[in-house]
Amino acid sequence: MVIDGVSRVRGPGPYWITKLSSIPLTWYAPFARATIKSAIVVLLVFLVFMIVVSLLTYPDLVYHTIASAYQNNPSLLNFIKDTAQFFAPLGGIFSPITSALLAAAPGFRDFALALGSVIRPLDNLDNTGKYLVFQNVAAWVSALATLFYGEYRKGFRYKKARRK
Repeated sequence: MVIDGVSRVRGPGPYWITKLSSIPLTWYAPFARATIKSAIVVLLVFLVFMIVVSLLTYPDLVYHTIASAYQNNPSLLNFIKDTAQFFAPLGGIFSPITSALLAAAPGFRDFALALGSVIRPLDNLDNTGKYLVFQNVAAWVSALATLFYGEYRKGFRYKKARRK
């Protein structure tokens, strides 16, 4: 975008969907672009919060999901075994990383369990209550992020140079 001869390029973000040619809404109503971006941000915050809270209230979810995927799909298990055998000679390169991750794992597990006990009351809610909590948090996070970003951007306004 070029304004007053100055190019302003935005970084990557969740707004790539508004640039797709398969969404004709932005062709007919360019003012709807802000609405679409806002909706995308709210949905992404909602999904991320829902996944994080679900993982904190039930930490074994990842383990059980991967274990059932291996049990139910032998071709996936064979692929993982073959990949591990292929990269076995490179194991010495990654051994310091592996040892660091194994040393940090108990602390991370204890942190997740402690945080999960704080979030445990959400586990007792029915699905409608969980949905309402997630939706409310997503809306508040998006609104507060917008307000803080607006305050942050006030310091970057363009100032006209004085003529002498």
